[in-house]
Amino acid sequence: MWYYSYPPTNNIKDLPFYLYSIGMHDTQPLLVRPQGHRHDQFFYNTVGSGTILIYGRKYDIPEKSCFFIPAHIPHEYYPNTDIWDVRWFVPCGAGLKALYEYLHLDFGIFPLSDASGLDSILNKMRNELMYNDINGNIFAASYINEFILEFAVQSRLIHREVSYPEQNMSTYARHMRNFKDYIDCHYMQPITMDDLCRIDGLTPQHICRIFKQCVRMRPSEYILNIRIDHAKEMLLHTTHSISEIAYWCGFENDNYFWKTFRKTAGITPASFRKLSRPRNY
Repeated sequence: MWYYSYPPTNNIKDLPFYLYSIGMHDTQPLLVRPQGHRHDQFFYNTVGSGTILIYGRKYDIPEKSCFFIPAHIPHEYYPNTDIWDVRWFVPCGAGLKALYEYLHLDFGIFPLSDASGLDSILNKMRNELMYNDINGNIFAASYINEFILEFAVQSRLIHREVSYPEQNMSTYARHMRNFKDYIDCHYMQPITMDDLCRIDGLTPQHICRIFKQCVRMRPSEYILNIRIDHAKEMLLHTTHSISEIAYWCGFENDNYFWKTFRKTAGITPASFRKLSRPRNY
């Protein structure tokens, strides 16, 4: 799967933070920029490996890494494996310089201990851009500082002490929170039972018991409901076609989306959009 977004920036270039682009490509191809990119770029990958040429030197990018390329630095990168899952984030704004100086941020390749935080923030920005055709970049910009700080934590540039009240949560609740976080970040992609098993190392039977107790649903039902909820938001608040919404919400084809939506909501996606949108008088 791949996606990208280059939101409009015409009226917001004086703001301290705004987005130039975000995206992901699960089979990242060769990319060559002899003059570099006009803006600083953040990357991270979770599957596969690649190589980057920068400052006249070649660097390996192993699986589960994050890396930063400053603006105007000539570079190229390419995959070393059939699948190289690369996600990118390109911010702009006058407020970035001071933040970069504080973090001592420069070109580097860093081990990625946990991609879930970056995935979650990137997905929030993507949702804002999809759901809000006019002001999406303004709302997405609220997550820019959060993403850069999470990147810095993952890169060991800064350290964050966090205490969670884990002792007050049941074992099932802790597992369910982890499953929910994963589904919220990956609902637009295929999610298998094997994917859920890998999160906490549990068996399918154990996972089904957790979902039944915590949300009264099977895992597949829960995932479908999350996808339908996002589809409803997009039907109400965007002008994207129903086919685009089906794809972006993780449905393998339009027919399956229509059938599932009608079964869940009681009406078709087109009828829901027509009946639920507020009228302008």
